[in-house]
Amino acid sequence: MIEFPDYLAAGSTAMCSWELLSYVPIRSRVRIALPSGGIHMAEGTRVGSGDGRWQLSNRRAKAYRFQYQWTVPDDPGNCRVRFVNAEADGQIWMNANVPGNVDGRPHDSDGKEIRRTIVGP
Repeated sequence: MIEFPDYLAAGSTAMCSWELLSYVPIRSRVRIALPSGGIHMAEGTRVGSGDGRWQLSNRRAKAYRFQYQWTVPDDPGNCRVRFVNAEADGQIWMNANVPGNVDGRPHDSDGKEIRRTIVGP
């Protein structure tokens, strides 16, 4: 589940939320590649968890829910958004896979990023 508004007005705030499946407790960041080439990265706040759909041997995955409130910069154009995750210790980070049909604007076919547009003033 990804809830990330699109066609964002510069200067507005956008509440973004996402859910990830993991067998261990995780932390998650949102990484936004801005049209001008800059990168915005921030840690999401974990707002809940529940049993996931997957099971490996006797371990059931958990669905961890995160959210982040983003102040949209004055940088009009297309952004690339990805979710970067780590175990609770934060030692090793990896990109989340975004399965097909989870979001209507995938950036590429590799399943790592979605696209969002910032509209100018």
